Amino acid sequence: MRKFVGICASVAVLSFVSCGAREESSDLSSHHQKHPGNNTNDHYDHSRDTLPGQVNGREDGRFPEHPEASVTPGSLCENSQTFRYPEHVKYCDRDVDPSLKAAIFVEYDKKFNFETTQMQRMAFKIDHLIPLCLGGSNNQNNLWPQHKTIYENTDPLEPFLCQVLSAGKIKQAEAVKILLEIKKSPFTAGEELRKLESKY
Repeated sequence: MRKFVGICASVAVLSFVSCGAREESSDLSSHHQKHPGNNTNDHYDHSRDTLPGQVNGREDGRFPEHPEASVTPGSLCENSQTFRYPEHVKYCDRDVDPSLKAAIFVEYDKKFNFETTQMQRMAFKIDHLIPLCLGGSNNQNNLWPQHKTIYENTDPLEPFLCQVLSAGKIKQAEAVKILLEIKKSPFTAGEELRKLESKY
């Protein structure tokens, strides 16, 4: 019996890790554009991830609504000879191993009692807390499992801040500070983006 349970557990972990490649967090040069009908996530049924009587997964606490600062404080790109923008911000190419992505889901579940590994993988991406286009790193402390109901709010903010940084209208430190504050309260992102658009 123990042998059978062990085999089942191994199969479950392997099936989670091997769910296939998908685009993760946004970048100024390759930001994901929504095209109706071309992206299966556009029609993702959030009810499959909720418990009875709960709406869109927001009240059941099965996934993080924001990065946990103790494990995901964010970090900047360091080991790069590529620079961008008038400020010469170091830029790292996207490079996150699938095994690291899987480990991040497990870490969040074990440390904070989430249930991301029991949910649909296609409802998540591994988000760069500080996006690459703002000079973020690929280090584990800059990565976290972000549910679709969260990133559909915050994703539009990232390319906007990167464009403002590219135009020299803002410094990297200020752009990062703005983004980190908004990611703590992701459902305010739309309102905050409108304020930033009127400012810059």
